Amino acid sequence: MIELTINPHELPSSQRPFLTIVGTSDLELELIVPSRLINAVRVSTEFQFVIDETQRSYRARVSRAAGVVDAVSQTLKLYAALIDQDAEIIPGMSGTAQFANRDGR
Repeated sequence: MIELTINPHELPSSQRPFLTIVGTSDLELELIVPSRLINAVRVSTEFQFVIDETQRSYRARVSRAAGVVDAVSQTLKLYAALIDQDAEIIPGMSGTAQFANRDGR
């Protein structure tokens, strides 16, 4: 997918990109989770991700963490890879991560 953010006869600005190329393979999820989950949710943790636009659930796996807790919001940014890729998933969609409890539920 390509997005052009400049109009004909407009001069490009050095402060912002005028062309964005977005791939739709190997999509990555960005998650914001409460920092109290730092010990429960680690790299390789699997979870379900429900996409708002499709109302479908997909398996995903945490691939990395940002490495710092936001002191104001007490949250941690995680990144995850979708295990179940689907052609209807496109960049920019949003959803909810559902992690199992420690006892597997």
